[in-house]
Amino acid sequence: MIFLHEGGRSARAWAWDEVALGLGRPSVAIDLPGHGRSDWRRTGRYEPRKLAAAIRSFAPGAELVVGSGLGGRTALGLVTTPRPAFLRRLALIGTLPGTAESGQEADAGTERFRSRAEAVAVLAARHPEWRESALQREVDYELVQDPDGWWAWRHHIGNLAGAERPRFDDVTLWEELAGLANPAFVIHGERSSRLSPTDLRDLERKAPRVQLITIPGVADDVVASQPAAVASQLDWMVSAT
Repeated sequence: MIFLHEGGRSARAWAWDEVALGLGRPSVAIDLPGHGRSDWRRTGRYEPRKLAAAIRSFAPGAELVVGSGLGGRTALGLVTTPRPAFLRRLALIGTLPGTAESGQEADAGTERFRSRAEAVAVLAARHPEWRESALQREVDYELVQDPDGWWAWRHHIGNLAGAERPRFDDVTLWEELAGLANPAFVIHGERSSRLSPTDLRDLERKAPRVQLITIPGVADDVVASQPAAVASQLDWMVSAT
């Protein structure tokens, strides 16, 4: 299994509780370029198709590719690989082409914090569904301290000015999603605003073969809110299809 995180996060987002670690299956969670411990791109370009080219060499025999946000759209970019069988199964978490502005990625831009506690407070306001342990882990993994004592995000997009704001989306990826011959799924929180009713109607109309899985009672971040439910669905995808 390959896990691809959303913009402004890192591979460590998948280590929460029962998701990647709880599945008990061989897996790799990748820091996308410009995120986590991966190098920044001098161009500041992080479009999904460009990132897909950087990860095709990882685990070519993967049974399932799981992606959220930028990672989900990057997974769709893998469809154009010269080896179409690469994408045997795909799971998109609260993600469709054209929906980048509704998630973590909408908060891209330069941010600095006087303290780690201030960063926790900002994240808590931004993600009210996250548990305290998740907030603390995000700060532990994703902040670095500048020489002047302020704290900054480790990822590149948290260090780009607004005018340099990168693109995380590509609406032409609908063509890849609609044309998938292998099993594909979208996992969506019942009360999530990441995918609007219009988005879900677009999914049914443009890619009717993709199966929508709704997690009851969940708001925006289904991975942080219901990791065990997400892991259970992913396990079923590999076992039953």
